[in-house]
Amino acid sequence: MSSNNFSNFNNDKSQKTTDQLLKILQNSNDINSYLTDNDSNISNISFHEYLTQLLDEKGLIKAQVITDSNIQKNYGYQIFDGSKTPSRDKVIALALAMQLTLDEANRLLHLSNNGILYPKIKRDSIIIFGLENNQKIKDSSFLMMIKLLDEIGIVSVTCAGFDGYSEKEDNYLNPEMEYYFVKKEASNLNQHMRESIYEYRRTMNINFLTFSLYDQVEDVNSAAF
Repeated sequence: MSSNNFSNFNNDKSQKTTDQLLKILQNSNDINSYLTDNDSNISNISFHEYLTQLLDEKGLIKAQVITDSNIQKNYGYQIFDGSKTPSRDKVIALALAMQLTLDEANRLLHLSNNGILYPKIKRDSIIIFGLENNQKIKDSSFLMMIKLLDEIGIVSVTCAGFDGYSEKEDNYLNPEMEYYFVKKEASNLNQHMRESIYEYRRTMNINFLTFSLYDQVEDVNSAAF
């Protein structure tokens, strides 16, 4: 779709706003019916075209986004050139790395034929929180593990080695693996993880065998960081 057509699309008063479309989509039980009923309101832009558009609009560097999203380099470039269609988790990783809005992230998910984020789904609500608070990175592998254990009925788990993010020390054995913004955002990242774990503790007993800034500690300043 050309820029002129896109402008006309947005300026047509008969068109539904993005918020209106999102509410309709969230209340819809059938994606095909939604697409048919709202065909005139939906852009025909492809996934990789919209991804590139967002990259340009936000002044981001493709290589940095791929690194920040923890996607394998060659595969990441294939996503951007349209030769690969990413999974839902990879789209979410890109959205977090690019600090997209919820609206932008859901549009990317839709264009890649993946399910949009729903606040009623626990894992999705954590991701939505991250998007809404402009937090690029979470210890997603840890949260995904806790989510899986919760879903299969595990009621108690003991964790070791999840010490959290430090503002001063290297956060990885290999410093080159560390995201450039981690130390700056360490406090926010740890707080988000504590809040997420608190929610899981409603249904699961989560204990930390080793010290963790993800835990509900009374005085994190006493930690050896």
